[in-house]
Amino acid sequence: MNKEHYRKFCKLEKNIPVFSRDWWLDAVCGEDNWDICLVEKDNKILGSLPYYNYKKFGYTFLSMPPLTPYLGPQLFLDDSIDNLSLEKQINILTDLISQLPKYNFFNQSFNPNVINWLPFYWAGFRQTTRYTYFISRNNTEEYLWNNFRGRVRRNIRKAQNKYFLEVGESDDIEKFYSLNKLTFTRNKMKMPYNLSLISRIDAACKQHKCRKIYMVTNSQNEIFGAIYVIWDEYTTYYLMGGNDPELINSGASSLLLWEAIKFSIKEGRNFDFEGSMLPGVEKYFRGFNPDLREYHRIYKANSFLLSLYLANKSGF
Repeated sequence: MNKEHYRKFCKLEKNIPVFSRDWWLDAVCGEDNWDICLVEKDNKILGSLPYYNYKKFGYTFLSMPPLTPYLGPQLFLDDSIDNLSLEKQINILTDLISQLPKYNFFNQSFNPNVINWLPFYWAGFRQTTRYTYFISRNNTEEYLWNNFRGRVRRNIRKAQNKYFLEVGESDDIEKFYSLNKLTFTRNKMKMPYNLSLISRIDAACKQHKCRKIYMVTNSQNEIFGAIYVIWDEYTTYYLMGGNDPELINSGASSLLLWEAIKFSIKEGRNFDFEGSMLPGVEKYFRGFNPDLREYHRIYKANSFLLSLYLANKSGF
């Protein structure tokens, strides 16, 4: 019942982040593997908390779906003083938490707009602060360009003036996936998702007109790299990228990101680099002179053995 009501709500409410929308969750989780807690009053949704539900090793996990950087609760309140009160926010969050099904481990990264996690703390959840880099939609292209680090501007100029690269749009998801896979191979990392998942995401995003695949090529039509961005009402997210390892020093990645940032600013949306915690990635993104934004990772283990196991894993 909650799910069907939420689906109808998603069609009407523009302030739902893309990663919390029903069609996104269908694509990344499967229609039967996610559900949602709702707080309603007078048949109006005041708060939501979607979750990805799966079992592993006999344990029940409520966790992050693949390729989903943010999830967590959302509050839908009007502008009246009463509705913006902390007491009402806390009551809604407390109600959402009480509706969660039985689980052994809960783990979600909340949207950066979610500041208040006090009710989760009171309910025994733990928190880790994580970071992303973010460019405000209020900036101009000229201001951004002038404030990039010198190496970023040099890389973009090198891509344009030495390698004669140009950025275009593509619908070739298979070609994008092959480039994305090369990046993981270069870093000796296991590919964390397959083409089937990427194709489902792409079909859903294409249907809802909220994605672009940028590819950068030279005059011989050789592809040097590609990035995949998606967006919601207020923010464009850099979701995935990939490049030819033999052409990694061409400046193609910087040129691609600059194109995506310009598009985002032109459309009046913020730009979220999404994924800035690894030292090498953080240093590269920092060259674009973005703002640092924190967000909450909230987790709770209801199993002693599972908590011991996760305590020894990196990232927990």
